[in-house]
Amino acid sequence: MLLTTVLMRNENLDGMGDKIKSKKDYAKTQFTFILVIKSAVGLEWLSGPQIELETRLKHILKIWNARILVLNEELAVEHGLVKGSITA
Repeated sequence: MLLTTVLMRNENLDGMGDKIKSKKDYAKTQFTFILVIKSAVGLEWLSGPQIELETRLKHILKIWNARILVLNEELAVEHGLVKGSITA
């Protein structure tokens, strides 16, 4: 949310996905903390880091009523979170 606000103020939206750019009101939003692992091989591998993050951040997830999502680059593009490939 903070990153979106900063980027909107600077009008630099090149790497931001359409779904993030189109969101205007965050007051009623359920937050999802997303980790994109560019070099993740296979979807089944992503569950390990997701479970680890959910375990370690359980108290934060409860406070924010949030969830964790771990994606590879392909899924991040499919979900509209990034455009094209991610550069390091």
